[in-house]
Amino acid sequence: MAAVSPPVGCAVTLSHPALGTIGGQIADRQRESFAIAFPASERAVLFALKALALAMTQAPAAAGRAAAIRRHGTG
Repeated sequence: MAAVSPPVGCAVTLSHPALGTIGGQIADRQRESFAIAFPASERAVLFALKALALAMTQAPAAAGRAAAIRRHGTG
């Protein structure tokens, strides 16, 4: 499957059922990734999305550690 790499200047939107849609533009393009520039007024929503994504990725690890402590004690 070929990777799709959007051109610089291409319009982008992120949608979330609870947070709505945020519009931005491709600001920089690398070989396998790209950066999206968003208006300053929408950056607060982006920080909330990043925090949510971070919490979602760390929650399974934290739950696994808690289960291991319950099974084996604190040591």
